[in-house]
Amino acid sequence: MGPLVEWFATSNPKNKTQITPINPEVARVVAVSGRTEEAVDFLLDQAEQNRDEEFLNLLADIHKQNIAGHTYRGYTLVGGAGDPMREVAMAGEAGRPVWWVFSGMGSQWGAMAKSMMRLEPFAKAINTCAAALKPHGVNLIDIVVNSDAKTFENVLNSFVSIAAVQVALVDTLHALGMQPDGIIGHSVGELGCAYADGTFTAEQTVLAAYWRGRSILESKLAPGAMAAVGLSWEEVKARVPADIVAACHNSADSVTISGPPESISKFVSSLQAEGIFAKEVASSGVAFHSKYVAEAGPKLKKSLEALLPNPKPRSSRWLSTSIPEKDWNSPLAKLSSVDYHVNNLLSPVLFAEALQHVPENACVIEIAPHCLLQAIIKRARGTGVTSIGLMKRDHPDNLNFMLSSIGKAYIAGAQPQVGRLLTPIKYPVSRGTPMLASMVKWDHSTEWAVADFSGKGSRSGESVIEVDVSKDSDKYLTGHTIDGRVIFPATGYLHMPVDDARDAASLQVEHAYINTLSRGDLSSLRWIEGPLTFYRPENHPGVEMCSVYYAPLNFRDIMLASGKLPPDALPGDLAGQDCILGLEFSGRDSKGRRVMGMVAARSLATTLLADPGFMWEVPDNWTLEQAASVPVCYATAYYALVVRGRMRRGESALIHAGSGGVGQAAIAIALHMGCTVYTTVGSQEKRDFLKKTFPQLTDANIANSRDSTFEQHVLTQTKGRGVDLVLNSLAEEKLQASVRCVAKHGRFLEIGKYDLSNNNPLGMALFLKNVTFHGILVSNTYNII
Repeated sequence: MGPLVEWFATSNPKNKTQITPINPEVARVVAVSGRTEEAVDFLLDQAEQNRDEEFLNLLADIHKQNIAGHTYRGYTLVGGAGDPMREVAMAGEAGRPVWWVFSGMGSQWGAMAKSMMRLEPFAKAINTCAAALKPHGVNLIDIVVNSDAKTFENVLNSFVSIAAVQVALVDTLHALGMQPDGIIGHSVGELGCAYADGTFTAEQTVLAAYWRGRSILESKLAPGAMAAVGLSWEEVKARVPADIVAACHNSADSVTISGPPESISKFVSSLQAEGIFAKEVASSGVAFHSKYVAEAGPKLKKSLEALLPNPKPRSSRWLSTSIPEKDWNSPLAKLSSVDYHVNNLLSPVLFAEALQHVPENACVIEIAPHCLLQAIIKRARGTGVTSIGLMKRDHPDNLNFMLSSIGKAYIAGAQPQVGRLLTPIKYPVSRGTPMLASMVKWDHSTEWAVADFSGKGSRSGESVIEVDVSKDSDKYLTGHTIDGRVIFPATGYLHMPVDDARDAASLQVEHAYINTLSRGDLSSLRWIEGPLTFYRPENHPGVEMCSVYYAPLNFRDIMLASGKLPPDALPGDLAGQDCILGLEFSGRDSKGRRVMGMVAARSLATTLLADPGFMWEVPDNWTLEQAASVPVCYATAYYALVVRGRMRRGESALIHAGSGGVGQAAIAIALHMGCTVYTTVGSQEKRDFLKKTFPQLTDANIANSRDSTFEQHVLTQTKGRGVDLVLNSLAEEKLQASVRCVAKHGRFLEIGKYDLSNNNPLGMALFLKNVTFHGILVSNTYNII
C-alpha cells in the first residue's frame, strides 16, 4: 500500500471592496505586451473597461519584466480627467541602452509644472527644492505654477525652474525604477546631470542654479544676445565677426552664437539674406558661454565653494559637454566640482560631440520642462534611436503627456515599473477580480505540425490511458473533484514514468533521434524513435538514407535545446516538427561509402535522409570524426563571403569569432583570395592560436570580441574607412558596432540568429553608405527534408 496523500483546497475568503486610486485625478499607465497586436489591444480593452485597482496591479506585476516572444507592446492611460489614450506597436529591442538628455536655456515656459503637481513623486521633489530656495527669497512654487513669459526675463527664474523640474522628473523616473546607461546635459542642463549621476543632492542642484543666476545678475554684464544658425561649427567660426563667439555646438548643422545685440542682429540678417537659417533666441539679455560672461565666473566660484565643500567623482556614464573629449580624463573632468560647474558657465557647449557617443539603438529620454532637443537628437543619431520628451510647452495636460511618454518608452524596449504609481495591494486579490488566464490571446499565424502516433502503439513512447467512469474499475475516480470538475489524480501521473521505463526496454532505436521533451529543459533530452522506422525508398525520391557515425553539436543546437533560440527562427516548417537538432554529419550512405554532409536539421540521429547534392565523399586521409566538423563551417563561410558577399582580391574583411569553426574557415578563404583580414577573439589563448594557425595575422589584425572596442580598432587600422565585408555573429550592441565598421559600398553578412529571430531593429541610416545587408542562413539553400 503506497502513501496516502490528502490535499484540501479552501475558497478565497477575501471579498471585493473598492480600492481608491492614490490620486483619482491622475491617470494610471497600463503597459502590456503580447504575441500579436490583437492580444495587446484586448488586454488594454479590459483595463479600460474594468479600471479595477487590483486588476491593474495584476497586469503591472505580470509585465514587470520583458516576456520573451512578445513582439508587440502597448499602453493606455485609464482614469483621471480625460479619455483613455492608447498606442500599440511592434516592441523595441528589450534591454536596449537608455540615455537621459538634460536640456538647458530655452526649455522654460510659463506655469510649466502646473499640471505635473498632481503626481506625488514630482510634487514632493518640487517642494524639496522650494524649501531650499525659500531662505533666499525665491518662491519656486509660484514660478513653476503661476508664471508667464515675463517671469523668465529674469535669468535666475529660468535657471531655478529648469533645475527644479529636472530634479522632479528624475525622481519620477526613479520612482518608476528607471536608471540611465548614459547622461548628457546641454549648458545648465549639466546641473540635472549632476543630480541624476548622484553627485548633487536635490537642494544642491537647485541652489547651484540659483547662484548661477545670482552671479550673472550681480555682475551687471553688458547686454548680450544669442542666435541659432544653420551652419556647421567650423563654418560659423570662420564666418563670425571678431566680437561674436560660437557658443553652442548643437549638431552638425546647428550652432548657437553669442555676442553684443547689435552685432548678433546684423549677422543674423546677413545670413538670412543668403538663405541660411538664422534666428535670434531668448537668452534673458545674456551672451552665455562666451567671454561676455567671464565676470560672473569668480562670483559663481565663491558661492559654489560654500555649497560644494566635498565634490564627488563623476561616473563614466555622464559625458561632459563643457570639456573637450580629448580632456575627458583630465583632473577638471574627474569631479562634479566647483571648477567643473564654473567652467560649464564660461566655456562653449560641445553637445554635438558628446551626442555622437549615444548608441545608435538607444532609447533617449529628454528631461526638461520642454522637449527642446528632439529634432537635433533624431538628426544626429538617425532612425535607430527612439527619442522621447517628457514634457511639452503649452500642452493642455503635461501630466498625461509625461505618462504617455512613459508608455512610449515601454513600447521602445524600456521597462518602467508602472505598477509603482498604483495603490499597493495584498495578494491574493479579492474574489471578483477579473482573471488573466482567459485574456491571453495566442498567435495562430504559424502552423504547427503534430506527430501522428496512430497505429504505432506503445513503441512510439506515447502513453495512452483510457478512463471510463461508467465501469466499476474506474468509477472511484469521480470522487476526485476540484471546483466541481473531475480531475485525474496526480498520483496517477506518477505511475506513468514507471510504466514508460518498463516499455522503453522494447523500444527499437535503429532509427532514432535526440530531442528535448520540453524545449528549454536540457534534463529532458531523450532518444526518441524516429519516423524512418517506416522508411520506404520509393516514397522519398531524390534523397538517400545514411547511417550517422558522427554528428557535431552546432551552436544553433545549443541555443535551441536551451530555449535561447525560438523554433520560429528555423527555416520552412521545421519549427513545428519534433526532430530539429543537428546540421551536419559523417557516416556511410546506402552503398557503404564514407560521406559527410549537411541537412536542414535532424542529424543528431542514428539515421537520416540527405540530399546527395549536399553530401561529399570523405578523403581517405581524413577520419570520419574530422570530416563531421567540416561541411557547415566551410559552406557557411564560402556562401557568405563569396556567393553573397562577392568578395574580391584586395578587399578587406572583419570576421568575428575567428577561432571558431566558421571563423577559421572564413579566415582561410579570405587569405587564400588575397584579402586583408581583421578578426576578433575573446582571450589571449585564442589570439595566440590564430597567429600560430595563420602566420599572416599579427596583433594589428586581431581585436577583442568581448566588448565593442573592436570598432575603434578596425577604424583606426583602416584610417576611418572601415572594411568591405563584415561576417558577423555578435548580437545587440556589438552587432550595431559591427555595422559601423562597414565601409561605403560594403556588405554586411549576418550569420547570427539572435537579432534576426528577435526582430531587433537595425537602423535605416546604415544604407546611406550604399551598403547591403545579407541574412545568411545556409539551411535555406537546400530543400528541407
